[in-house]
Amino acid sequence: MKHKVVACIPTKDHAWLQTHTLKHLSEFCDKIIVSDDHSTDNTYDVCSSFEKVEYFKRPPRDFRDRQGALQRQELLERAYDHDPDYFFFLDADEMPSPDIIEWINSLESREKEKTNLWTFPWVHLWGDDKHYRVDSYSNSAGDIHWDPFTTSYRKGFFVRNIPGYELKYDVTQHRVRPSNQPVNVPKGENNDLWVDVQGEPVIIHYGKISEYFVTGKNFKERTEWDYYERGEDKDAKMRHYLASISEDTLETRKVEEKWFWK
Repeated sequence: MKHKVVACIPTKDHAWLQTHTLKHLSEFCDKIIVSDDHSTDNTYDVCSSFEKVEYFKRPPRDFRDRQGALQRQELLERAYDHDPDYFFFLDADEMPSPDIIEWINSLESREKEKTNLWTFPWVHLWGDDKHYRVDSYSNSAGDIHWDPFTTSYRKGFFVRNIPGYELKYDVTQHRVRPSNQPVNVPKGENNDLWVDVQGEPVIIHYGKISEYFVTGKNFKERTEWDYYERGEDKDAKMRHYLASISEDTLETRKVEEKWFWK
């Protein structure tokens, strides 16, 4: 690899996917830092089996206290210790497509652009690992767009380690917007806060086919987080979340084989 990359991954109970993720991240990352928010599965055993993984477990607390930004600040501080050229942030249920390697190696030709942060199309697997969702609709949850190549909602980000500059999170944020990024990423030469990669690489999201999602535990926990932080009505919040995944207009496409590691 032409550049030194440190991956940063917050996780909880994702051992079911972690072996796959860590295996392929190890192919192009110099270090992979995993922040474990008290997993009850064998996440520690999986992480400890990979030489490049630096694992740490967060202090105990009320599970409703999400601390999304603080967890990522902790990851960032540990990543700075390795002085990489770039930080690569992913959630534990996400995986970049293999062409991320070619894209990273091509960054040298993009140095003149002085871009500081890149985001990627977010491909939501739906129903199984052979299809992804592409429909759009409007309801009480707002305007929902699932097609990764038309929506403005992105996931995963690649950010430059800017000499003499320290990226920071607003650690008071319960969950981090936009897309889990630091709050102080400086604008690039083209006056952009970040650049959305068009086409590929993509970020494959396994979350919507996980047990955590299909059993409804995902939204139950999100509802508790929102009640704990902002006192939001639980029933209303649950209705909002369920509306956001309505299948009334469901449309899926077959995944591209080139998005997956061999």
